[in-house]
Formats: sequence, structure tokens, C-alpha cells
Amino acid sequence: MRHPIKTLPRGLVFFLDISCVLFCLFLSRIFRHNFDLSSAFRNWEIVVLSAVIINGLLFYCFKTYYGIVRYTTIKDSFKIITTNVLATIGYMLIKLALASYGKIAYGTDIEYLSWVSIFVNFFIVNFALIGYRATVRYIYKAYFSGLVNSKEKMKIVVYDSGEYGLSTKRVITDSAYSNMSVVAFLDDVPNKKNKPVEGVS
Repeated sequence: MRHPIKTLPRGLVFFLDISCVLFCLFLSRIFRHNFDLSSAFRNWEIVVLSAVIINGLLFYCFKTYYGIVRYTTIKDSFKIITTNVLATIGYMLIKLALASYGKIAYGTDIEYLSWVSIFVNFFIVNFALIGYRATVRYIYKAYFSGLVNSKEKMKIVVYDSGEYGLSTKRVITDSAYSNMSVVAFLDDVPNKKNKPVEGVS
């Protein structure tokens, strides 16, 4: 009997994404302060509050947590990068606002995120959010591909190596209990000859 494979609840994915963002912000700060924890945690509550609000709103608006993690696509990755671009702009605006307020109220800047931390964080958080999704996808495919003996799989050929052909191939190979294996693509475009597409020629 085949039991349906459970998916992570959206709320849990949302929580994991927010946690990942906060961890990346901590890394970017600790790198900036040369691993000095006391400096890295200075005004940390402001950083956490702004990050949770900004990223929470962006994740909700762009629905980055809606998809099934193990089926993450390029489109999902683009949405993540877009949210991080907007979040980075948000951090920059908050930094400028706090700097202006600090000079008026205290005669000095209110420490928030340095410019270096903001830009370093952009690359770290993109790598982390996309990377953990890609890792889950890879582990899922690697694990469940072993449930069906490769010798028992039916070898099939897909016509068209374009968008529709790739969609067909993914439907077949992404199924946990598929007993079919795509071994080749057929196409009437000469310049695609002998060029692998997703590991299949």
C-alpha cells in the first residue's frame, strides 16, 4: 500500500524562512564585527523586529512559503530573490531613518546594520533560502529514486525537449513511486542534437 507523502505545513515553512533570515543577519553582523559577540548583538532587538516585520510582510505578499519545498522551481527562486531585494531596500531605508533620528536626538548615529552587513546579508540569505530548498529537493529525489529498482523501471522517450517536454519529464521523474525513467528526448530541431537537457540527451 502506498501512503501519501506528507508536506510541510505552510506555517512551518514560513517560520523556517524567517528563522533563516535572522540567522543570516546574525552571520552578516558577526562577520562585520570580526566575531565580537558583544558588538554583533548591540541593538539586536531592533534588527530582529525590523527583519521579522519586513520579511514577514514580503513573504506573505509574494507567497514564497506556499509552494511544496521539494518541488521548488526557478520561478520560486526568482520570487525569493525579489523579496530579498525589497527587504534589502527596507533595511537601507531604516538605516538612513535611524541615522537621521540619532543625529537629531542624540547627536550620533543609532547603530543598526552597517552597509557592509546589509550587502553581505543579501547574498548569504539568498544562498540559504534557495540552498535549503534545493537540498530538500535533491534529498527527496535521491531517497525516493531508490524505492523502485532501476532494473524494474520502464525506459521511455519524451518527444520535444522544450518547455512541454521538460514538464512531462518532471511529472514522471518527480513522482516518488514512478516506475518509469526518461532516457532520451526526441526533437526536430537539429541544433539540439547531442545536447543534454537536465541530464538526459
